[in-house]
Formats: sequence, C-alpha cells, structure tokens
Amino acid sequence: MSTDGKHIFVPDYLRGIGVLEISTKQVRWLSMEKGFALSGIDGLYFDHGTLIAVQNGTSAERVVTFDLDPSLTRITSETIIERSSDTWATPLME
Repeated sequence: MSTDGKHIFVPDYLRGIGVLEISTKQVRWLSMEKGFALSGIDGLYFDHGTLIAVQNGTSAERVVTFDLDPSLTRITSETIIERSSDTWATPLME
C-alpha cells in the first residue's frame, strides 16, 4: 500500500504491476515503456516510493527495486539486488 493509503500495488504474474486506487476501485498498470521487466513477480513490497520485487518468473530469477516517480504512475529506474546466485533458488515442483 502507498504511504498515503490511497493505492495498493498488485503484481500480476503476466501483466506486470497494477495500481489499485482504493476510492474508485480502478486499476491502472505501470508502464513497461522503458523496457523494465515487470512480469513474473510473486512478491512485492512498497517502501517510500520504491517497489521491492521478487521475480521467480524471469530468467534469471531476481530481487529488484523499482523507483517510482512522485505521482506513483511510472517507474523511473531499477536496481537489481540479487540475481540467480548460489545463495538462493526456487524449489522444484514435483
């Protein structure tokens, strides 16, 4: 949820990141226009204008931060925190 309590960031595994405006119940999608990979997210956290995402549906799997503009309508930059290392892995489904 955003700091002002008016928006909830919702990951969709295929479509990316939706922003739900609580008062209107309308969803808008963050743009991928700058080539930011927003699909494959199965964990998402908002912290003061930055989204922290776990992407197990990308190749390579990663933990990444996305900085948002002040209006919370677009991503301005990304930083990869961790990418497919020996320190963590996705459990195999059998």
